[in-house]
Amino acid sequence: MPVYNAEAYVAESIGSILGQTHTDLELIIVDDGSTDRSRDVVRSITDPRVIHIEQANKGVAAALNTALALTKGALIARQDADDVSLPTRLERQLQRFREEPELAICGTWATITDAIGEPTGAHEHPTDHAHIRYRLLFDSQFVSSSVMTRASILAEVGCFDTDQRVFEDYDLWSRIARAGRTANLPEHLVKYRVLHTGLSHTTHNADERVVEQRRRNLRHGDTTTEERIVELSAHTGITHQHVNSADLRAVHHFLLGHIDRLTRDGAERRSLRAELKQRLMGFHLVPHTGTVSSVLDRLSKEFVLCTTSLE
Repeated sequence: MPVYNAEAYVAESIGSILGQTHTDLELIIVDDGSTDRSRDVVRSITDPRVIHIEQANKGVAAALNTALALTKGALIARQDADDVSLPTRLERQLQRFREEPELAICGTWATITDAIGEPTGAHEHPTDHAHIRYRLLFDSQFVSSSVMTRASILAEVGCFDTDQRVFEDYDLWSRIARAGRTANLPEHLVKYRVLHTGLSHTTHNADERVVEQRRRNLRHGDTTTEERIVELSAHTGITHQHVNSADLRAVHHFLLGHIDRLTRDGAERRSLRAELKQRLMGFHLVPHTGTVSSVLDRLSKEFVLCTTSLE
């Protein structure tokens, strides 16, 4: 658990881990140079399972890596200092890891709450490996406070990247997903608190970080596609770019290749190809100047994508 200026929430967050139905655990808390009373709150907790480290402010990735260097368990779970895990979270995830030896990373669904803990929505990411892997090409598919992974996998792929060009969690989940099976439990086992001071609200270059991670993900396993097509693919859904039919066809073909490498299951491929088609509808072949041009644009894209699928 990395902590930075979370005095209002950290006691509840810690309590949610110490109160798990699975009790054989250690909780490593790294205070990353807090300037509020967070350290006092953590110091007041006397449970012997808590290991408390304090360091100068280096950022969340560095704090997480400090914690990882101290872990002894075969399975490692992530928790943010303002989120809450329901009592059976760890037990349910441990059960899934025991049942599936090839599982590398497992998250859960989460209830989104406001600052005072009132529900405002939900994160319900895909639960099967193929859809998680495909969507990871474009965005993180795990609630970070719900993630559990194997220490052996981290030894293989490395720890959190402190490179400010990417989000440390999205980057690591992407690398882990290439090394083994992925899953999300279809149960709301975490309360994910959204604050106006959170990274999603205070990171000014968020889109640039996502695009950079997309480039890395899309390049993995494909070193021959020209950079212009990778760049167009990395921007889908972020910017509505005008493209010609040849570029749209090339992007479609490029991403179809990723789908075909992800799964051989016919039903999964059909589902992922349908998702891809909807994503590519964000490009513009015909400039949208009115209803007629919008309809013409959609029909043009339908034709290009249909002919690409037949190739």
